[in-house]
Amino acid sequence: MKQFFITLIYTTLTMIIVGTLFRVLYFPASRELLWGGFWLHIASYLGYSLLAKEKDNRMLIPLVVLVIAVLFGNVDLDLSPSIIGGLSFALVLFYVGFHLLTPNYLAPVNFKLKPAYIVAFVLFAISVVFKIMQLNRADILLLISLGGLSILTFATGLLKGVKPKTEA
Repeated sequence: MKQFFITLIYTTLTMIIVGTLFRVLYFPASRELLWGGFWLHIASYLGYSLLAKEKDNRMLIPLVVLVIAVLFGNVDLDLSPSIIGGLSFALVLFYVGFHLLTPNYLAPVNFKLKPAYIVAFVLFAISVVFKIMQLNRADILLLISLGGLSILTFATGLLKGVKPKTEA
């Protein structure tokens, strides 16, 4: 059951990444996908915390970020849309980076995808700069970077904590 919640945490994180992408590209129903993934993410963390025998102190960081995101989404800060978009990108980049680059977070990792994570994050950062500067093809680069990041996040959720098969 613990493996189920770990996979659910990373799957809902993938939903948040895809919801952020759809929100930036102004797709319909992107807000619902983003908030649905967000609340499922909170629920999956609560389920994991009830089942985990050994509590991970690092689990407080994502919960604090989630509370900040709820406050950020529900309080009218009277900021320009570009500043809100930049803050949203920074929050997603920090939060996803925490989940993917923190070693042995929630479960040990038995595969080596760290170079792929770094490439995806660099592409994401470049695409954010291109989007802010309103350069041509920024949306395509954003789609590629966040699509790759969401695939890597989903794969991490599926493979995290799975013990490699040993040959007899």
